[in-house]
Amino acid sequence: MGERDFEALLAAHDAGDMAGFTRRFVDDLEAALATKIEVEADTDWSGVLCLGMGGSGAGGMFLSALADHAGGLPFVVWRDYGLPSWWGPDWLVIATSYSGDTEETLDGVRAVLEDGGTVVGICSGGALEDLLAESEESLCLSVPA
Repeated sequence: MGERDFEALLAAHDAGDMAGFTRRFVDDLEAALATKIEVEADTDWSGVLCLGMGGSGAGGMFLSALADHAGGLPFVVWRDYGLPSWWGPDWLVIATSYSGDTEETLDGVRAVLEDGGTVVGICSGGALEDLLAESEESLCLSVPA
């Protein structure tokens, strides 16, 4: 198959530009790795709670599997409204929502911020970015839209 045929095939069947996302992956990864994350390093976290629905929760599941195998802290995935009954501000929260507007994730983040917790958000904008911009204890990592 020639390059023109491939491009025509993509134009016909890749409305979401997944091939483009794949092509830009290395550049996006390099940019993410160069991002300075300023969360207090000496915090004695009890664990990490990962908030995210659908595909946005997949990163938390991956981190949980790594932590179960070779980690020093528990990583727990929460795919629901609010927070687990056992959660406390001594748990770091990673909230992932590509759009930044996922209702369940935003509900959990609001609860964390109200209870004095720390959130690292990962999104392409939306209400999540706005919420975290208002918190001195939290930060937002932007992903390409």
